[in-house]
Amino acid sequence: MDAITLGPLAIDPEGRLAPKQADRPLEFTFDWRGRRRRAELSTEGLVVETDAARIPSTAEGRDLRQASFATLAALNPGLPEGWSMGLAPDHRLRFEA
Repeated sequence: MDAITLGPLAIDPEGRLAPKQADRPLEFTFDWRGRRRRAELSTEGLVVETDAARIPSTAEGRDLRQASFATLAALNPGLPEGWSMGLAPDHRLRFEA
């Protein structure tokens, strides 16, 4: 049985979704619990990223900023396999899985 086409998606006989055009991943953005989320579906799988918090700037207090970075350093080794954590230029903490 061939894949079924549903808009930009191909659905294989086992029910798995993939982009119809393998060279163009599909991107979805949505709000959940008051935060913007982004998901991308490619032939490699599904990637979900979210902004989890914001690191205080130096102007907001050096001690608070240093404590935030210490907390992040402690969290990083405990992330599940396949997850990553990064800091955006505007001080947003971003998780990707």
